[in-house]
Amino acid sequence: MEIEPTTRFIHSSLLLVHQSSSTPEVLEKPKAKIIVLKELYNQLAEIVRIELSGFRGN
Repeated sequence: MEIEPTTRFIHSSLLLVHQSSSTPEVLEKPKAKIIVLKELYNQLAEIVRIELSGFRGN
């Protein structure tokens, strides 16, 4: 699944930011990954909603 690798990338990037000066170039990639992570969690939430509605309907 893509969520775990994306989360690890964000954590490692945040460590890099913590160890260096916070320049826009350093923050650019983690910001893009956060957008990807939000989209993946939204997809996961939609799947859970669909599954729960099917479960409740039975």
